[in-house]
Formats: sequence, C-alpha cells, structure tokens
Amino acid sequence: MLDSQLVGYQFYAARYTVVRPNLAFAFPDTLAYAYASFTHPDHRGRRLAKSRANARRQADEAQGIRREVVWYVSVDNLASRAVSRKLRSNLLGYLGYVKIRNRFFCFASPGCKRAGVSLVTTED
Repeated sequence: MLDSQLVGYQFYAARYTVVRPNLAFAFPDTLAYAYASFTHPDHRGRRLAKSRANARRQADEAQGIRREVVWYVSVDNLASRAVSRKLRSNLLGYLGYVKIRNRFFCFASPGCKRAGVSLVTTED
C-alpha cells in the first residue's frame, strides 16, 4: 500500500493447486508456486515483483526453508510472458492440456518432468 493505494501483491502456494475444475498444478515441496501476481499500472517497471519475490525468499530463509519459486504463464497471456522475459527468469519447460469431452489429457516437457512439475487431474 502507498497512500491508501494497492501497489501490488503476490500469492504463493506450498502444495498442488487447482487451476481449473478437475485440473491441478502439481509440484514438489522443494518449490513454491507463485500465482495471482499484480502490480498497479502506475508502479510497473520499478521491479516490485522482484522485491516481492526477495521478501518471500527472506521470509522462508528466516524459517530455515530453502525453496525455489515456480509459476506458469498461459500462452495467450502476452503481458505476463513479456514480464517473464524482462525478469530473465529461467524457463523450466512447458505444460499443456487438452480437454476432450470430460477428460483432460496432460503433457509436460522433459524439463518439467525432471523437476516434478505437472498438471494432474483431480476428482470433484
């Protein structure tokens, strides 16, 4: 907050997270999943996302936890993909799915498979 204006936020998950009904983003406990990131347009370009990530890392380290942060960006989310490129983040790989009738077919690139990151189906 700055002068009663929300500047930005970032949410993290420490375990698999439902991303669509019956579909979850799964990852090992050595990773944290960053989602729902936002920076107010008036404050973009000031590296606030990196500052939030550093604050998260420091809070984890204070508790003796060492984990990397992972996130995924939809292929059609051009703004987030542009930010990812600017941050020079390491690309782990690609995940995808196709839904045919009521069934998901999920795939993961070799990099995601090695890291234990995947999309998994869930029950209602």
